[in-house]
Amino acid sequence: MRGKYDCMTCVTAMLLGIEYEEVEQAFGGNLDPAKGQEEETARLHQAFFMLLEKHRRGVIQLAALPSIAEGRRYWVGVRIDDPTNPLSQSMGHSIVVDEFGKVFDPNPQYGTFTSLKQWQAAMTLPHELEHATEVFEYAL
Repeated sequence: MRGKYDCMTCVTAMLLGIEYEEVEQAFGGNLDPAKGQEEETARLHQAFFMLLEKHRRGVIQLAALPSIAEGRRYWVGVRIDDPTNPLSQSMGHSIVVDEFGKVFDPNPQYGTFTSLKQWQAAMTLPHELEHATEVFEYAL
């Protein structure tokens, strides 16, 4: 992460394989916690879906966490109880699981792991995997 509130920007760049700056510009800036949570969530999600369309990607949003299948890319939502971050009580964190099962966490204190199991073992804070969204490329 380059900033304190750019998790979604980082994750989107990783999911789509594009530059951070392209995402930041499309989002109109990173998350601003001084603004209303609903407003910011709507702004970022709308821009996220516009980027998906621009880069010919689709998503399958699942209500529960499925078994992570090799050969697929996932955006995984995580709830982390971090006493040093008051936003962790109201907002989730995101990680990416790539086609080989490798985990990319935008928070540099966590980093990159060879598997979701390894990421969970390294996570020292209480956490819960909440959902997974499969991101796939399509041809027109």
